[in-house]
Amino acid sequence: MTPGAASEGAAGGAPGDDPGAAPELSVVIGFRDWGIERLAAVVERHLRRAPLRVEVVVSDWGSRDPAAARRAVEGAGGRVVRTEAAGPWSRAAALNAGVEAAGAAVVATTDADILCAPGTYAAAVRQVAAAPEALHLVQCRDLPPEAAAAALAEPFDLDRLRGLSTLRPRWGMGGFAAFTRRAFFLVNGYDERMTLWGQEDNDFARRFRLMGMPLRWIVAPEAAIFHLWHPPSAAAAGEAGRQAVARNRRILREDPAPVRNLRRRFARAEPLATVAIPTAGRPERLARALASCLAQSFGNFEALVLDRDGPGGGPAAAVAACGDPRLRRVAAPGAGPGPARDRAAALARGRFLVLLAEDDILVSTALEDHLAALTGGAAGVTGGWLETDAASGRAIRLDPGPPAGPEALRAAAPARLPCLMLDLRLRRAFPCGAARAGCPEAALALALARHGLRLNAAGRIGLLRPRLAPAGAAPGTAPGAAPETGSASETVPAAAADWPAWSNAAAAAAELALYGLPAPAWPQAPPGRGREAAAFDPGWYLAAYPDVALSGLDPLEHYLRYGAPLGRAPGPGLAAADR
Repeated sequence: MTPGAASEGAAGGAPGDDPGAAPELSVVIGFRDWGIERLAAVVERHLRRAPLRVEVVVSDWGSRDPAAARRAVEGAGGRVVRTEAAGPWSRAAALNAGVEAAGAAVVATTDADILCAPGTYAAAVRQVAAAPEALHLVQCRDLPPEAAAAALAEPFDLDRLRGLSTLRPRWGMGGFAAFTRRAFFLVNGYDERMTLWGQEDNDFARRFRLMGMPLRWIVAPEAAIFHLWHPPSAAAAGEAGRQAVARNRRILREDPAPVRNLRRRFARAEPLATVAIPTAGRPERLARALASCLAQSFGNFEALVLDRDGPGGGPAAAVAACGDPRLRRVAAPGAGPGPARDRAAALARGRFLVLLAEDDILVSTALEDHLAALTGGAAGVTGGWLETDAASGRAIRLDPGPPAGPEALRAAAPARLPCLMLDLRLRRAFPCGAARAGCPEAALALALARHGLRLNAAGRIGLLRPRLAPAGAAPGTAPGAAPETGSASETVPAAAADWPAWSNAAAAAAELALYGLPAPAWPQAPPGRGREAAAFDPGWYLAAYPDVALSGLDPLEHYLRYGAPLGRAPGPGLAAADR
């Protein structure tokens, strides 16, 4: 549940049901400051008309009179989730808070002005069970003002209401959307940058499709939803409402990423990503790797420790010491590199899998950056890494990883994929096996390339690799690496001379100090970016693109990560071509 949110009241359900039984469907309604009597009537009809165990969760997003809303909803048999929100109304954020608190595995989001035919609930649950990774929609019908009494009357007359109503076109996704909690967390909810209302439903549906999860219309004859007439809300919102809708449309049009709210941690979330850490006898390094997982800016993940030491060993103690339910340990006795990867793929619960060596460190934004780059139907995302001498802090290697596309994968050596997030289904489809234990990542890269699959590049450093020199080696020499001269502040690897990952290079290198390791002196800006940084006007950029403030990112970081690829100008009078 979000900070500031509180669940109040008792769960609802169909009359006569065991109040202690788990609901089969959670109906979630977002609400703030309008139509309390209508809200209570709608909640009561949901619970009365549903032929199965239904709970109604009303997400009160900052109403001025929360006590009145609670009395109305609980009096009708529903449950209230209250969020203290002083800012603009956000239907997206309200629905997310309601889904987060929902008790059923199947959820339907709707509004306080929507009534459902009694057969709609069971039809939705049946269809979701048949296709759990899909978004299921009911086409809405609009009722005229004089039909409100007929819609609320008992017994429900479906044929009469169909005759009185007008069918909406299907391009409007709102009204009633059913899905599993699992599917909801695969796109990480409705986009909370969208304020007031408008386009959040279309955006939600579009991101389902981008994640390979189809839309399914519920066309059972007994299923129907009806919109109760009320004065247009957009007119009441005035100019602020028009600006909000325009901003929402811009997000829908310009943001190609299927996963949103990357810094929003949901309670009771299904993990979207699994970080798998094979380990054997180095608990102090495992503790460091686990700490880097828990420091992630994206919180809906699990970390899976593959323990070759057995029960009661160092890995079990390291996991227990963290005290975080997102971490779990599984036994993997005698598993080599290939079998360990296969076991991780078999046990992972996330949609995407990241393999982390126990002596490596994830940069705190690694999962966020990889998920943000997961666009265009890519099979996964690669990131860059920084390798340092753990004793001196000297930078040994900066590598951006392979560029996007199957051709680059064919040339990738095993060491070129240490920072890879891959769709778990592909990890399972291309097992490493014992025969490939020496080069499992190279075999995987070739298999992906042969099938024409594509990886995107995050364009940012995602991994830190502190290395201890072998006994007797010259200072600054990594295992298996030839000694080098110079330092990162003096010598820039050619492959990274104008690489966008420089936008986070200094911050990534500085994170080594969080783990008691020396950090290299890293340049603040890469060669070739000086003109761009000099021309950038943060105040102008914030005013010109209002979604930047909603992202929570520094304006320059937003420009380098998103604005420049979208063709946005860095300052007044500068076109995209001036970058």
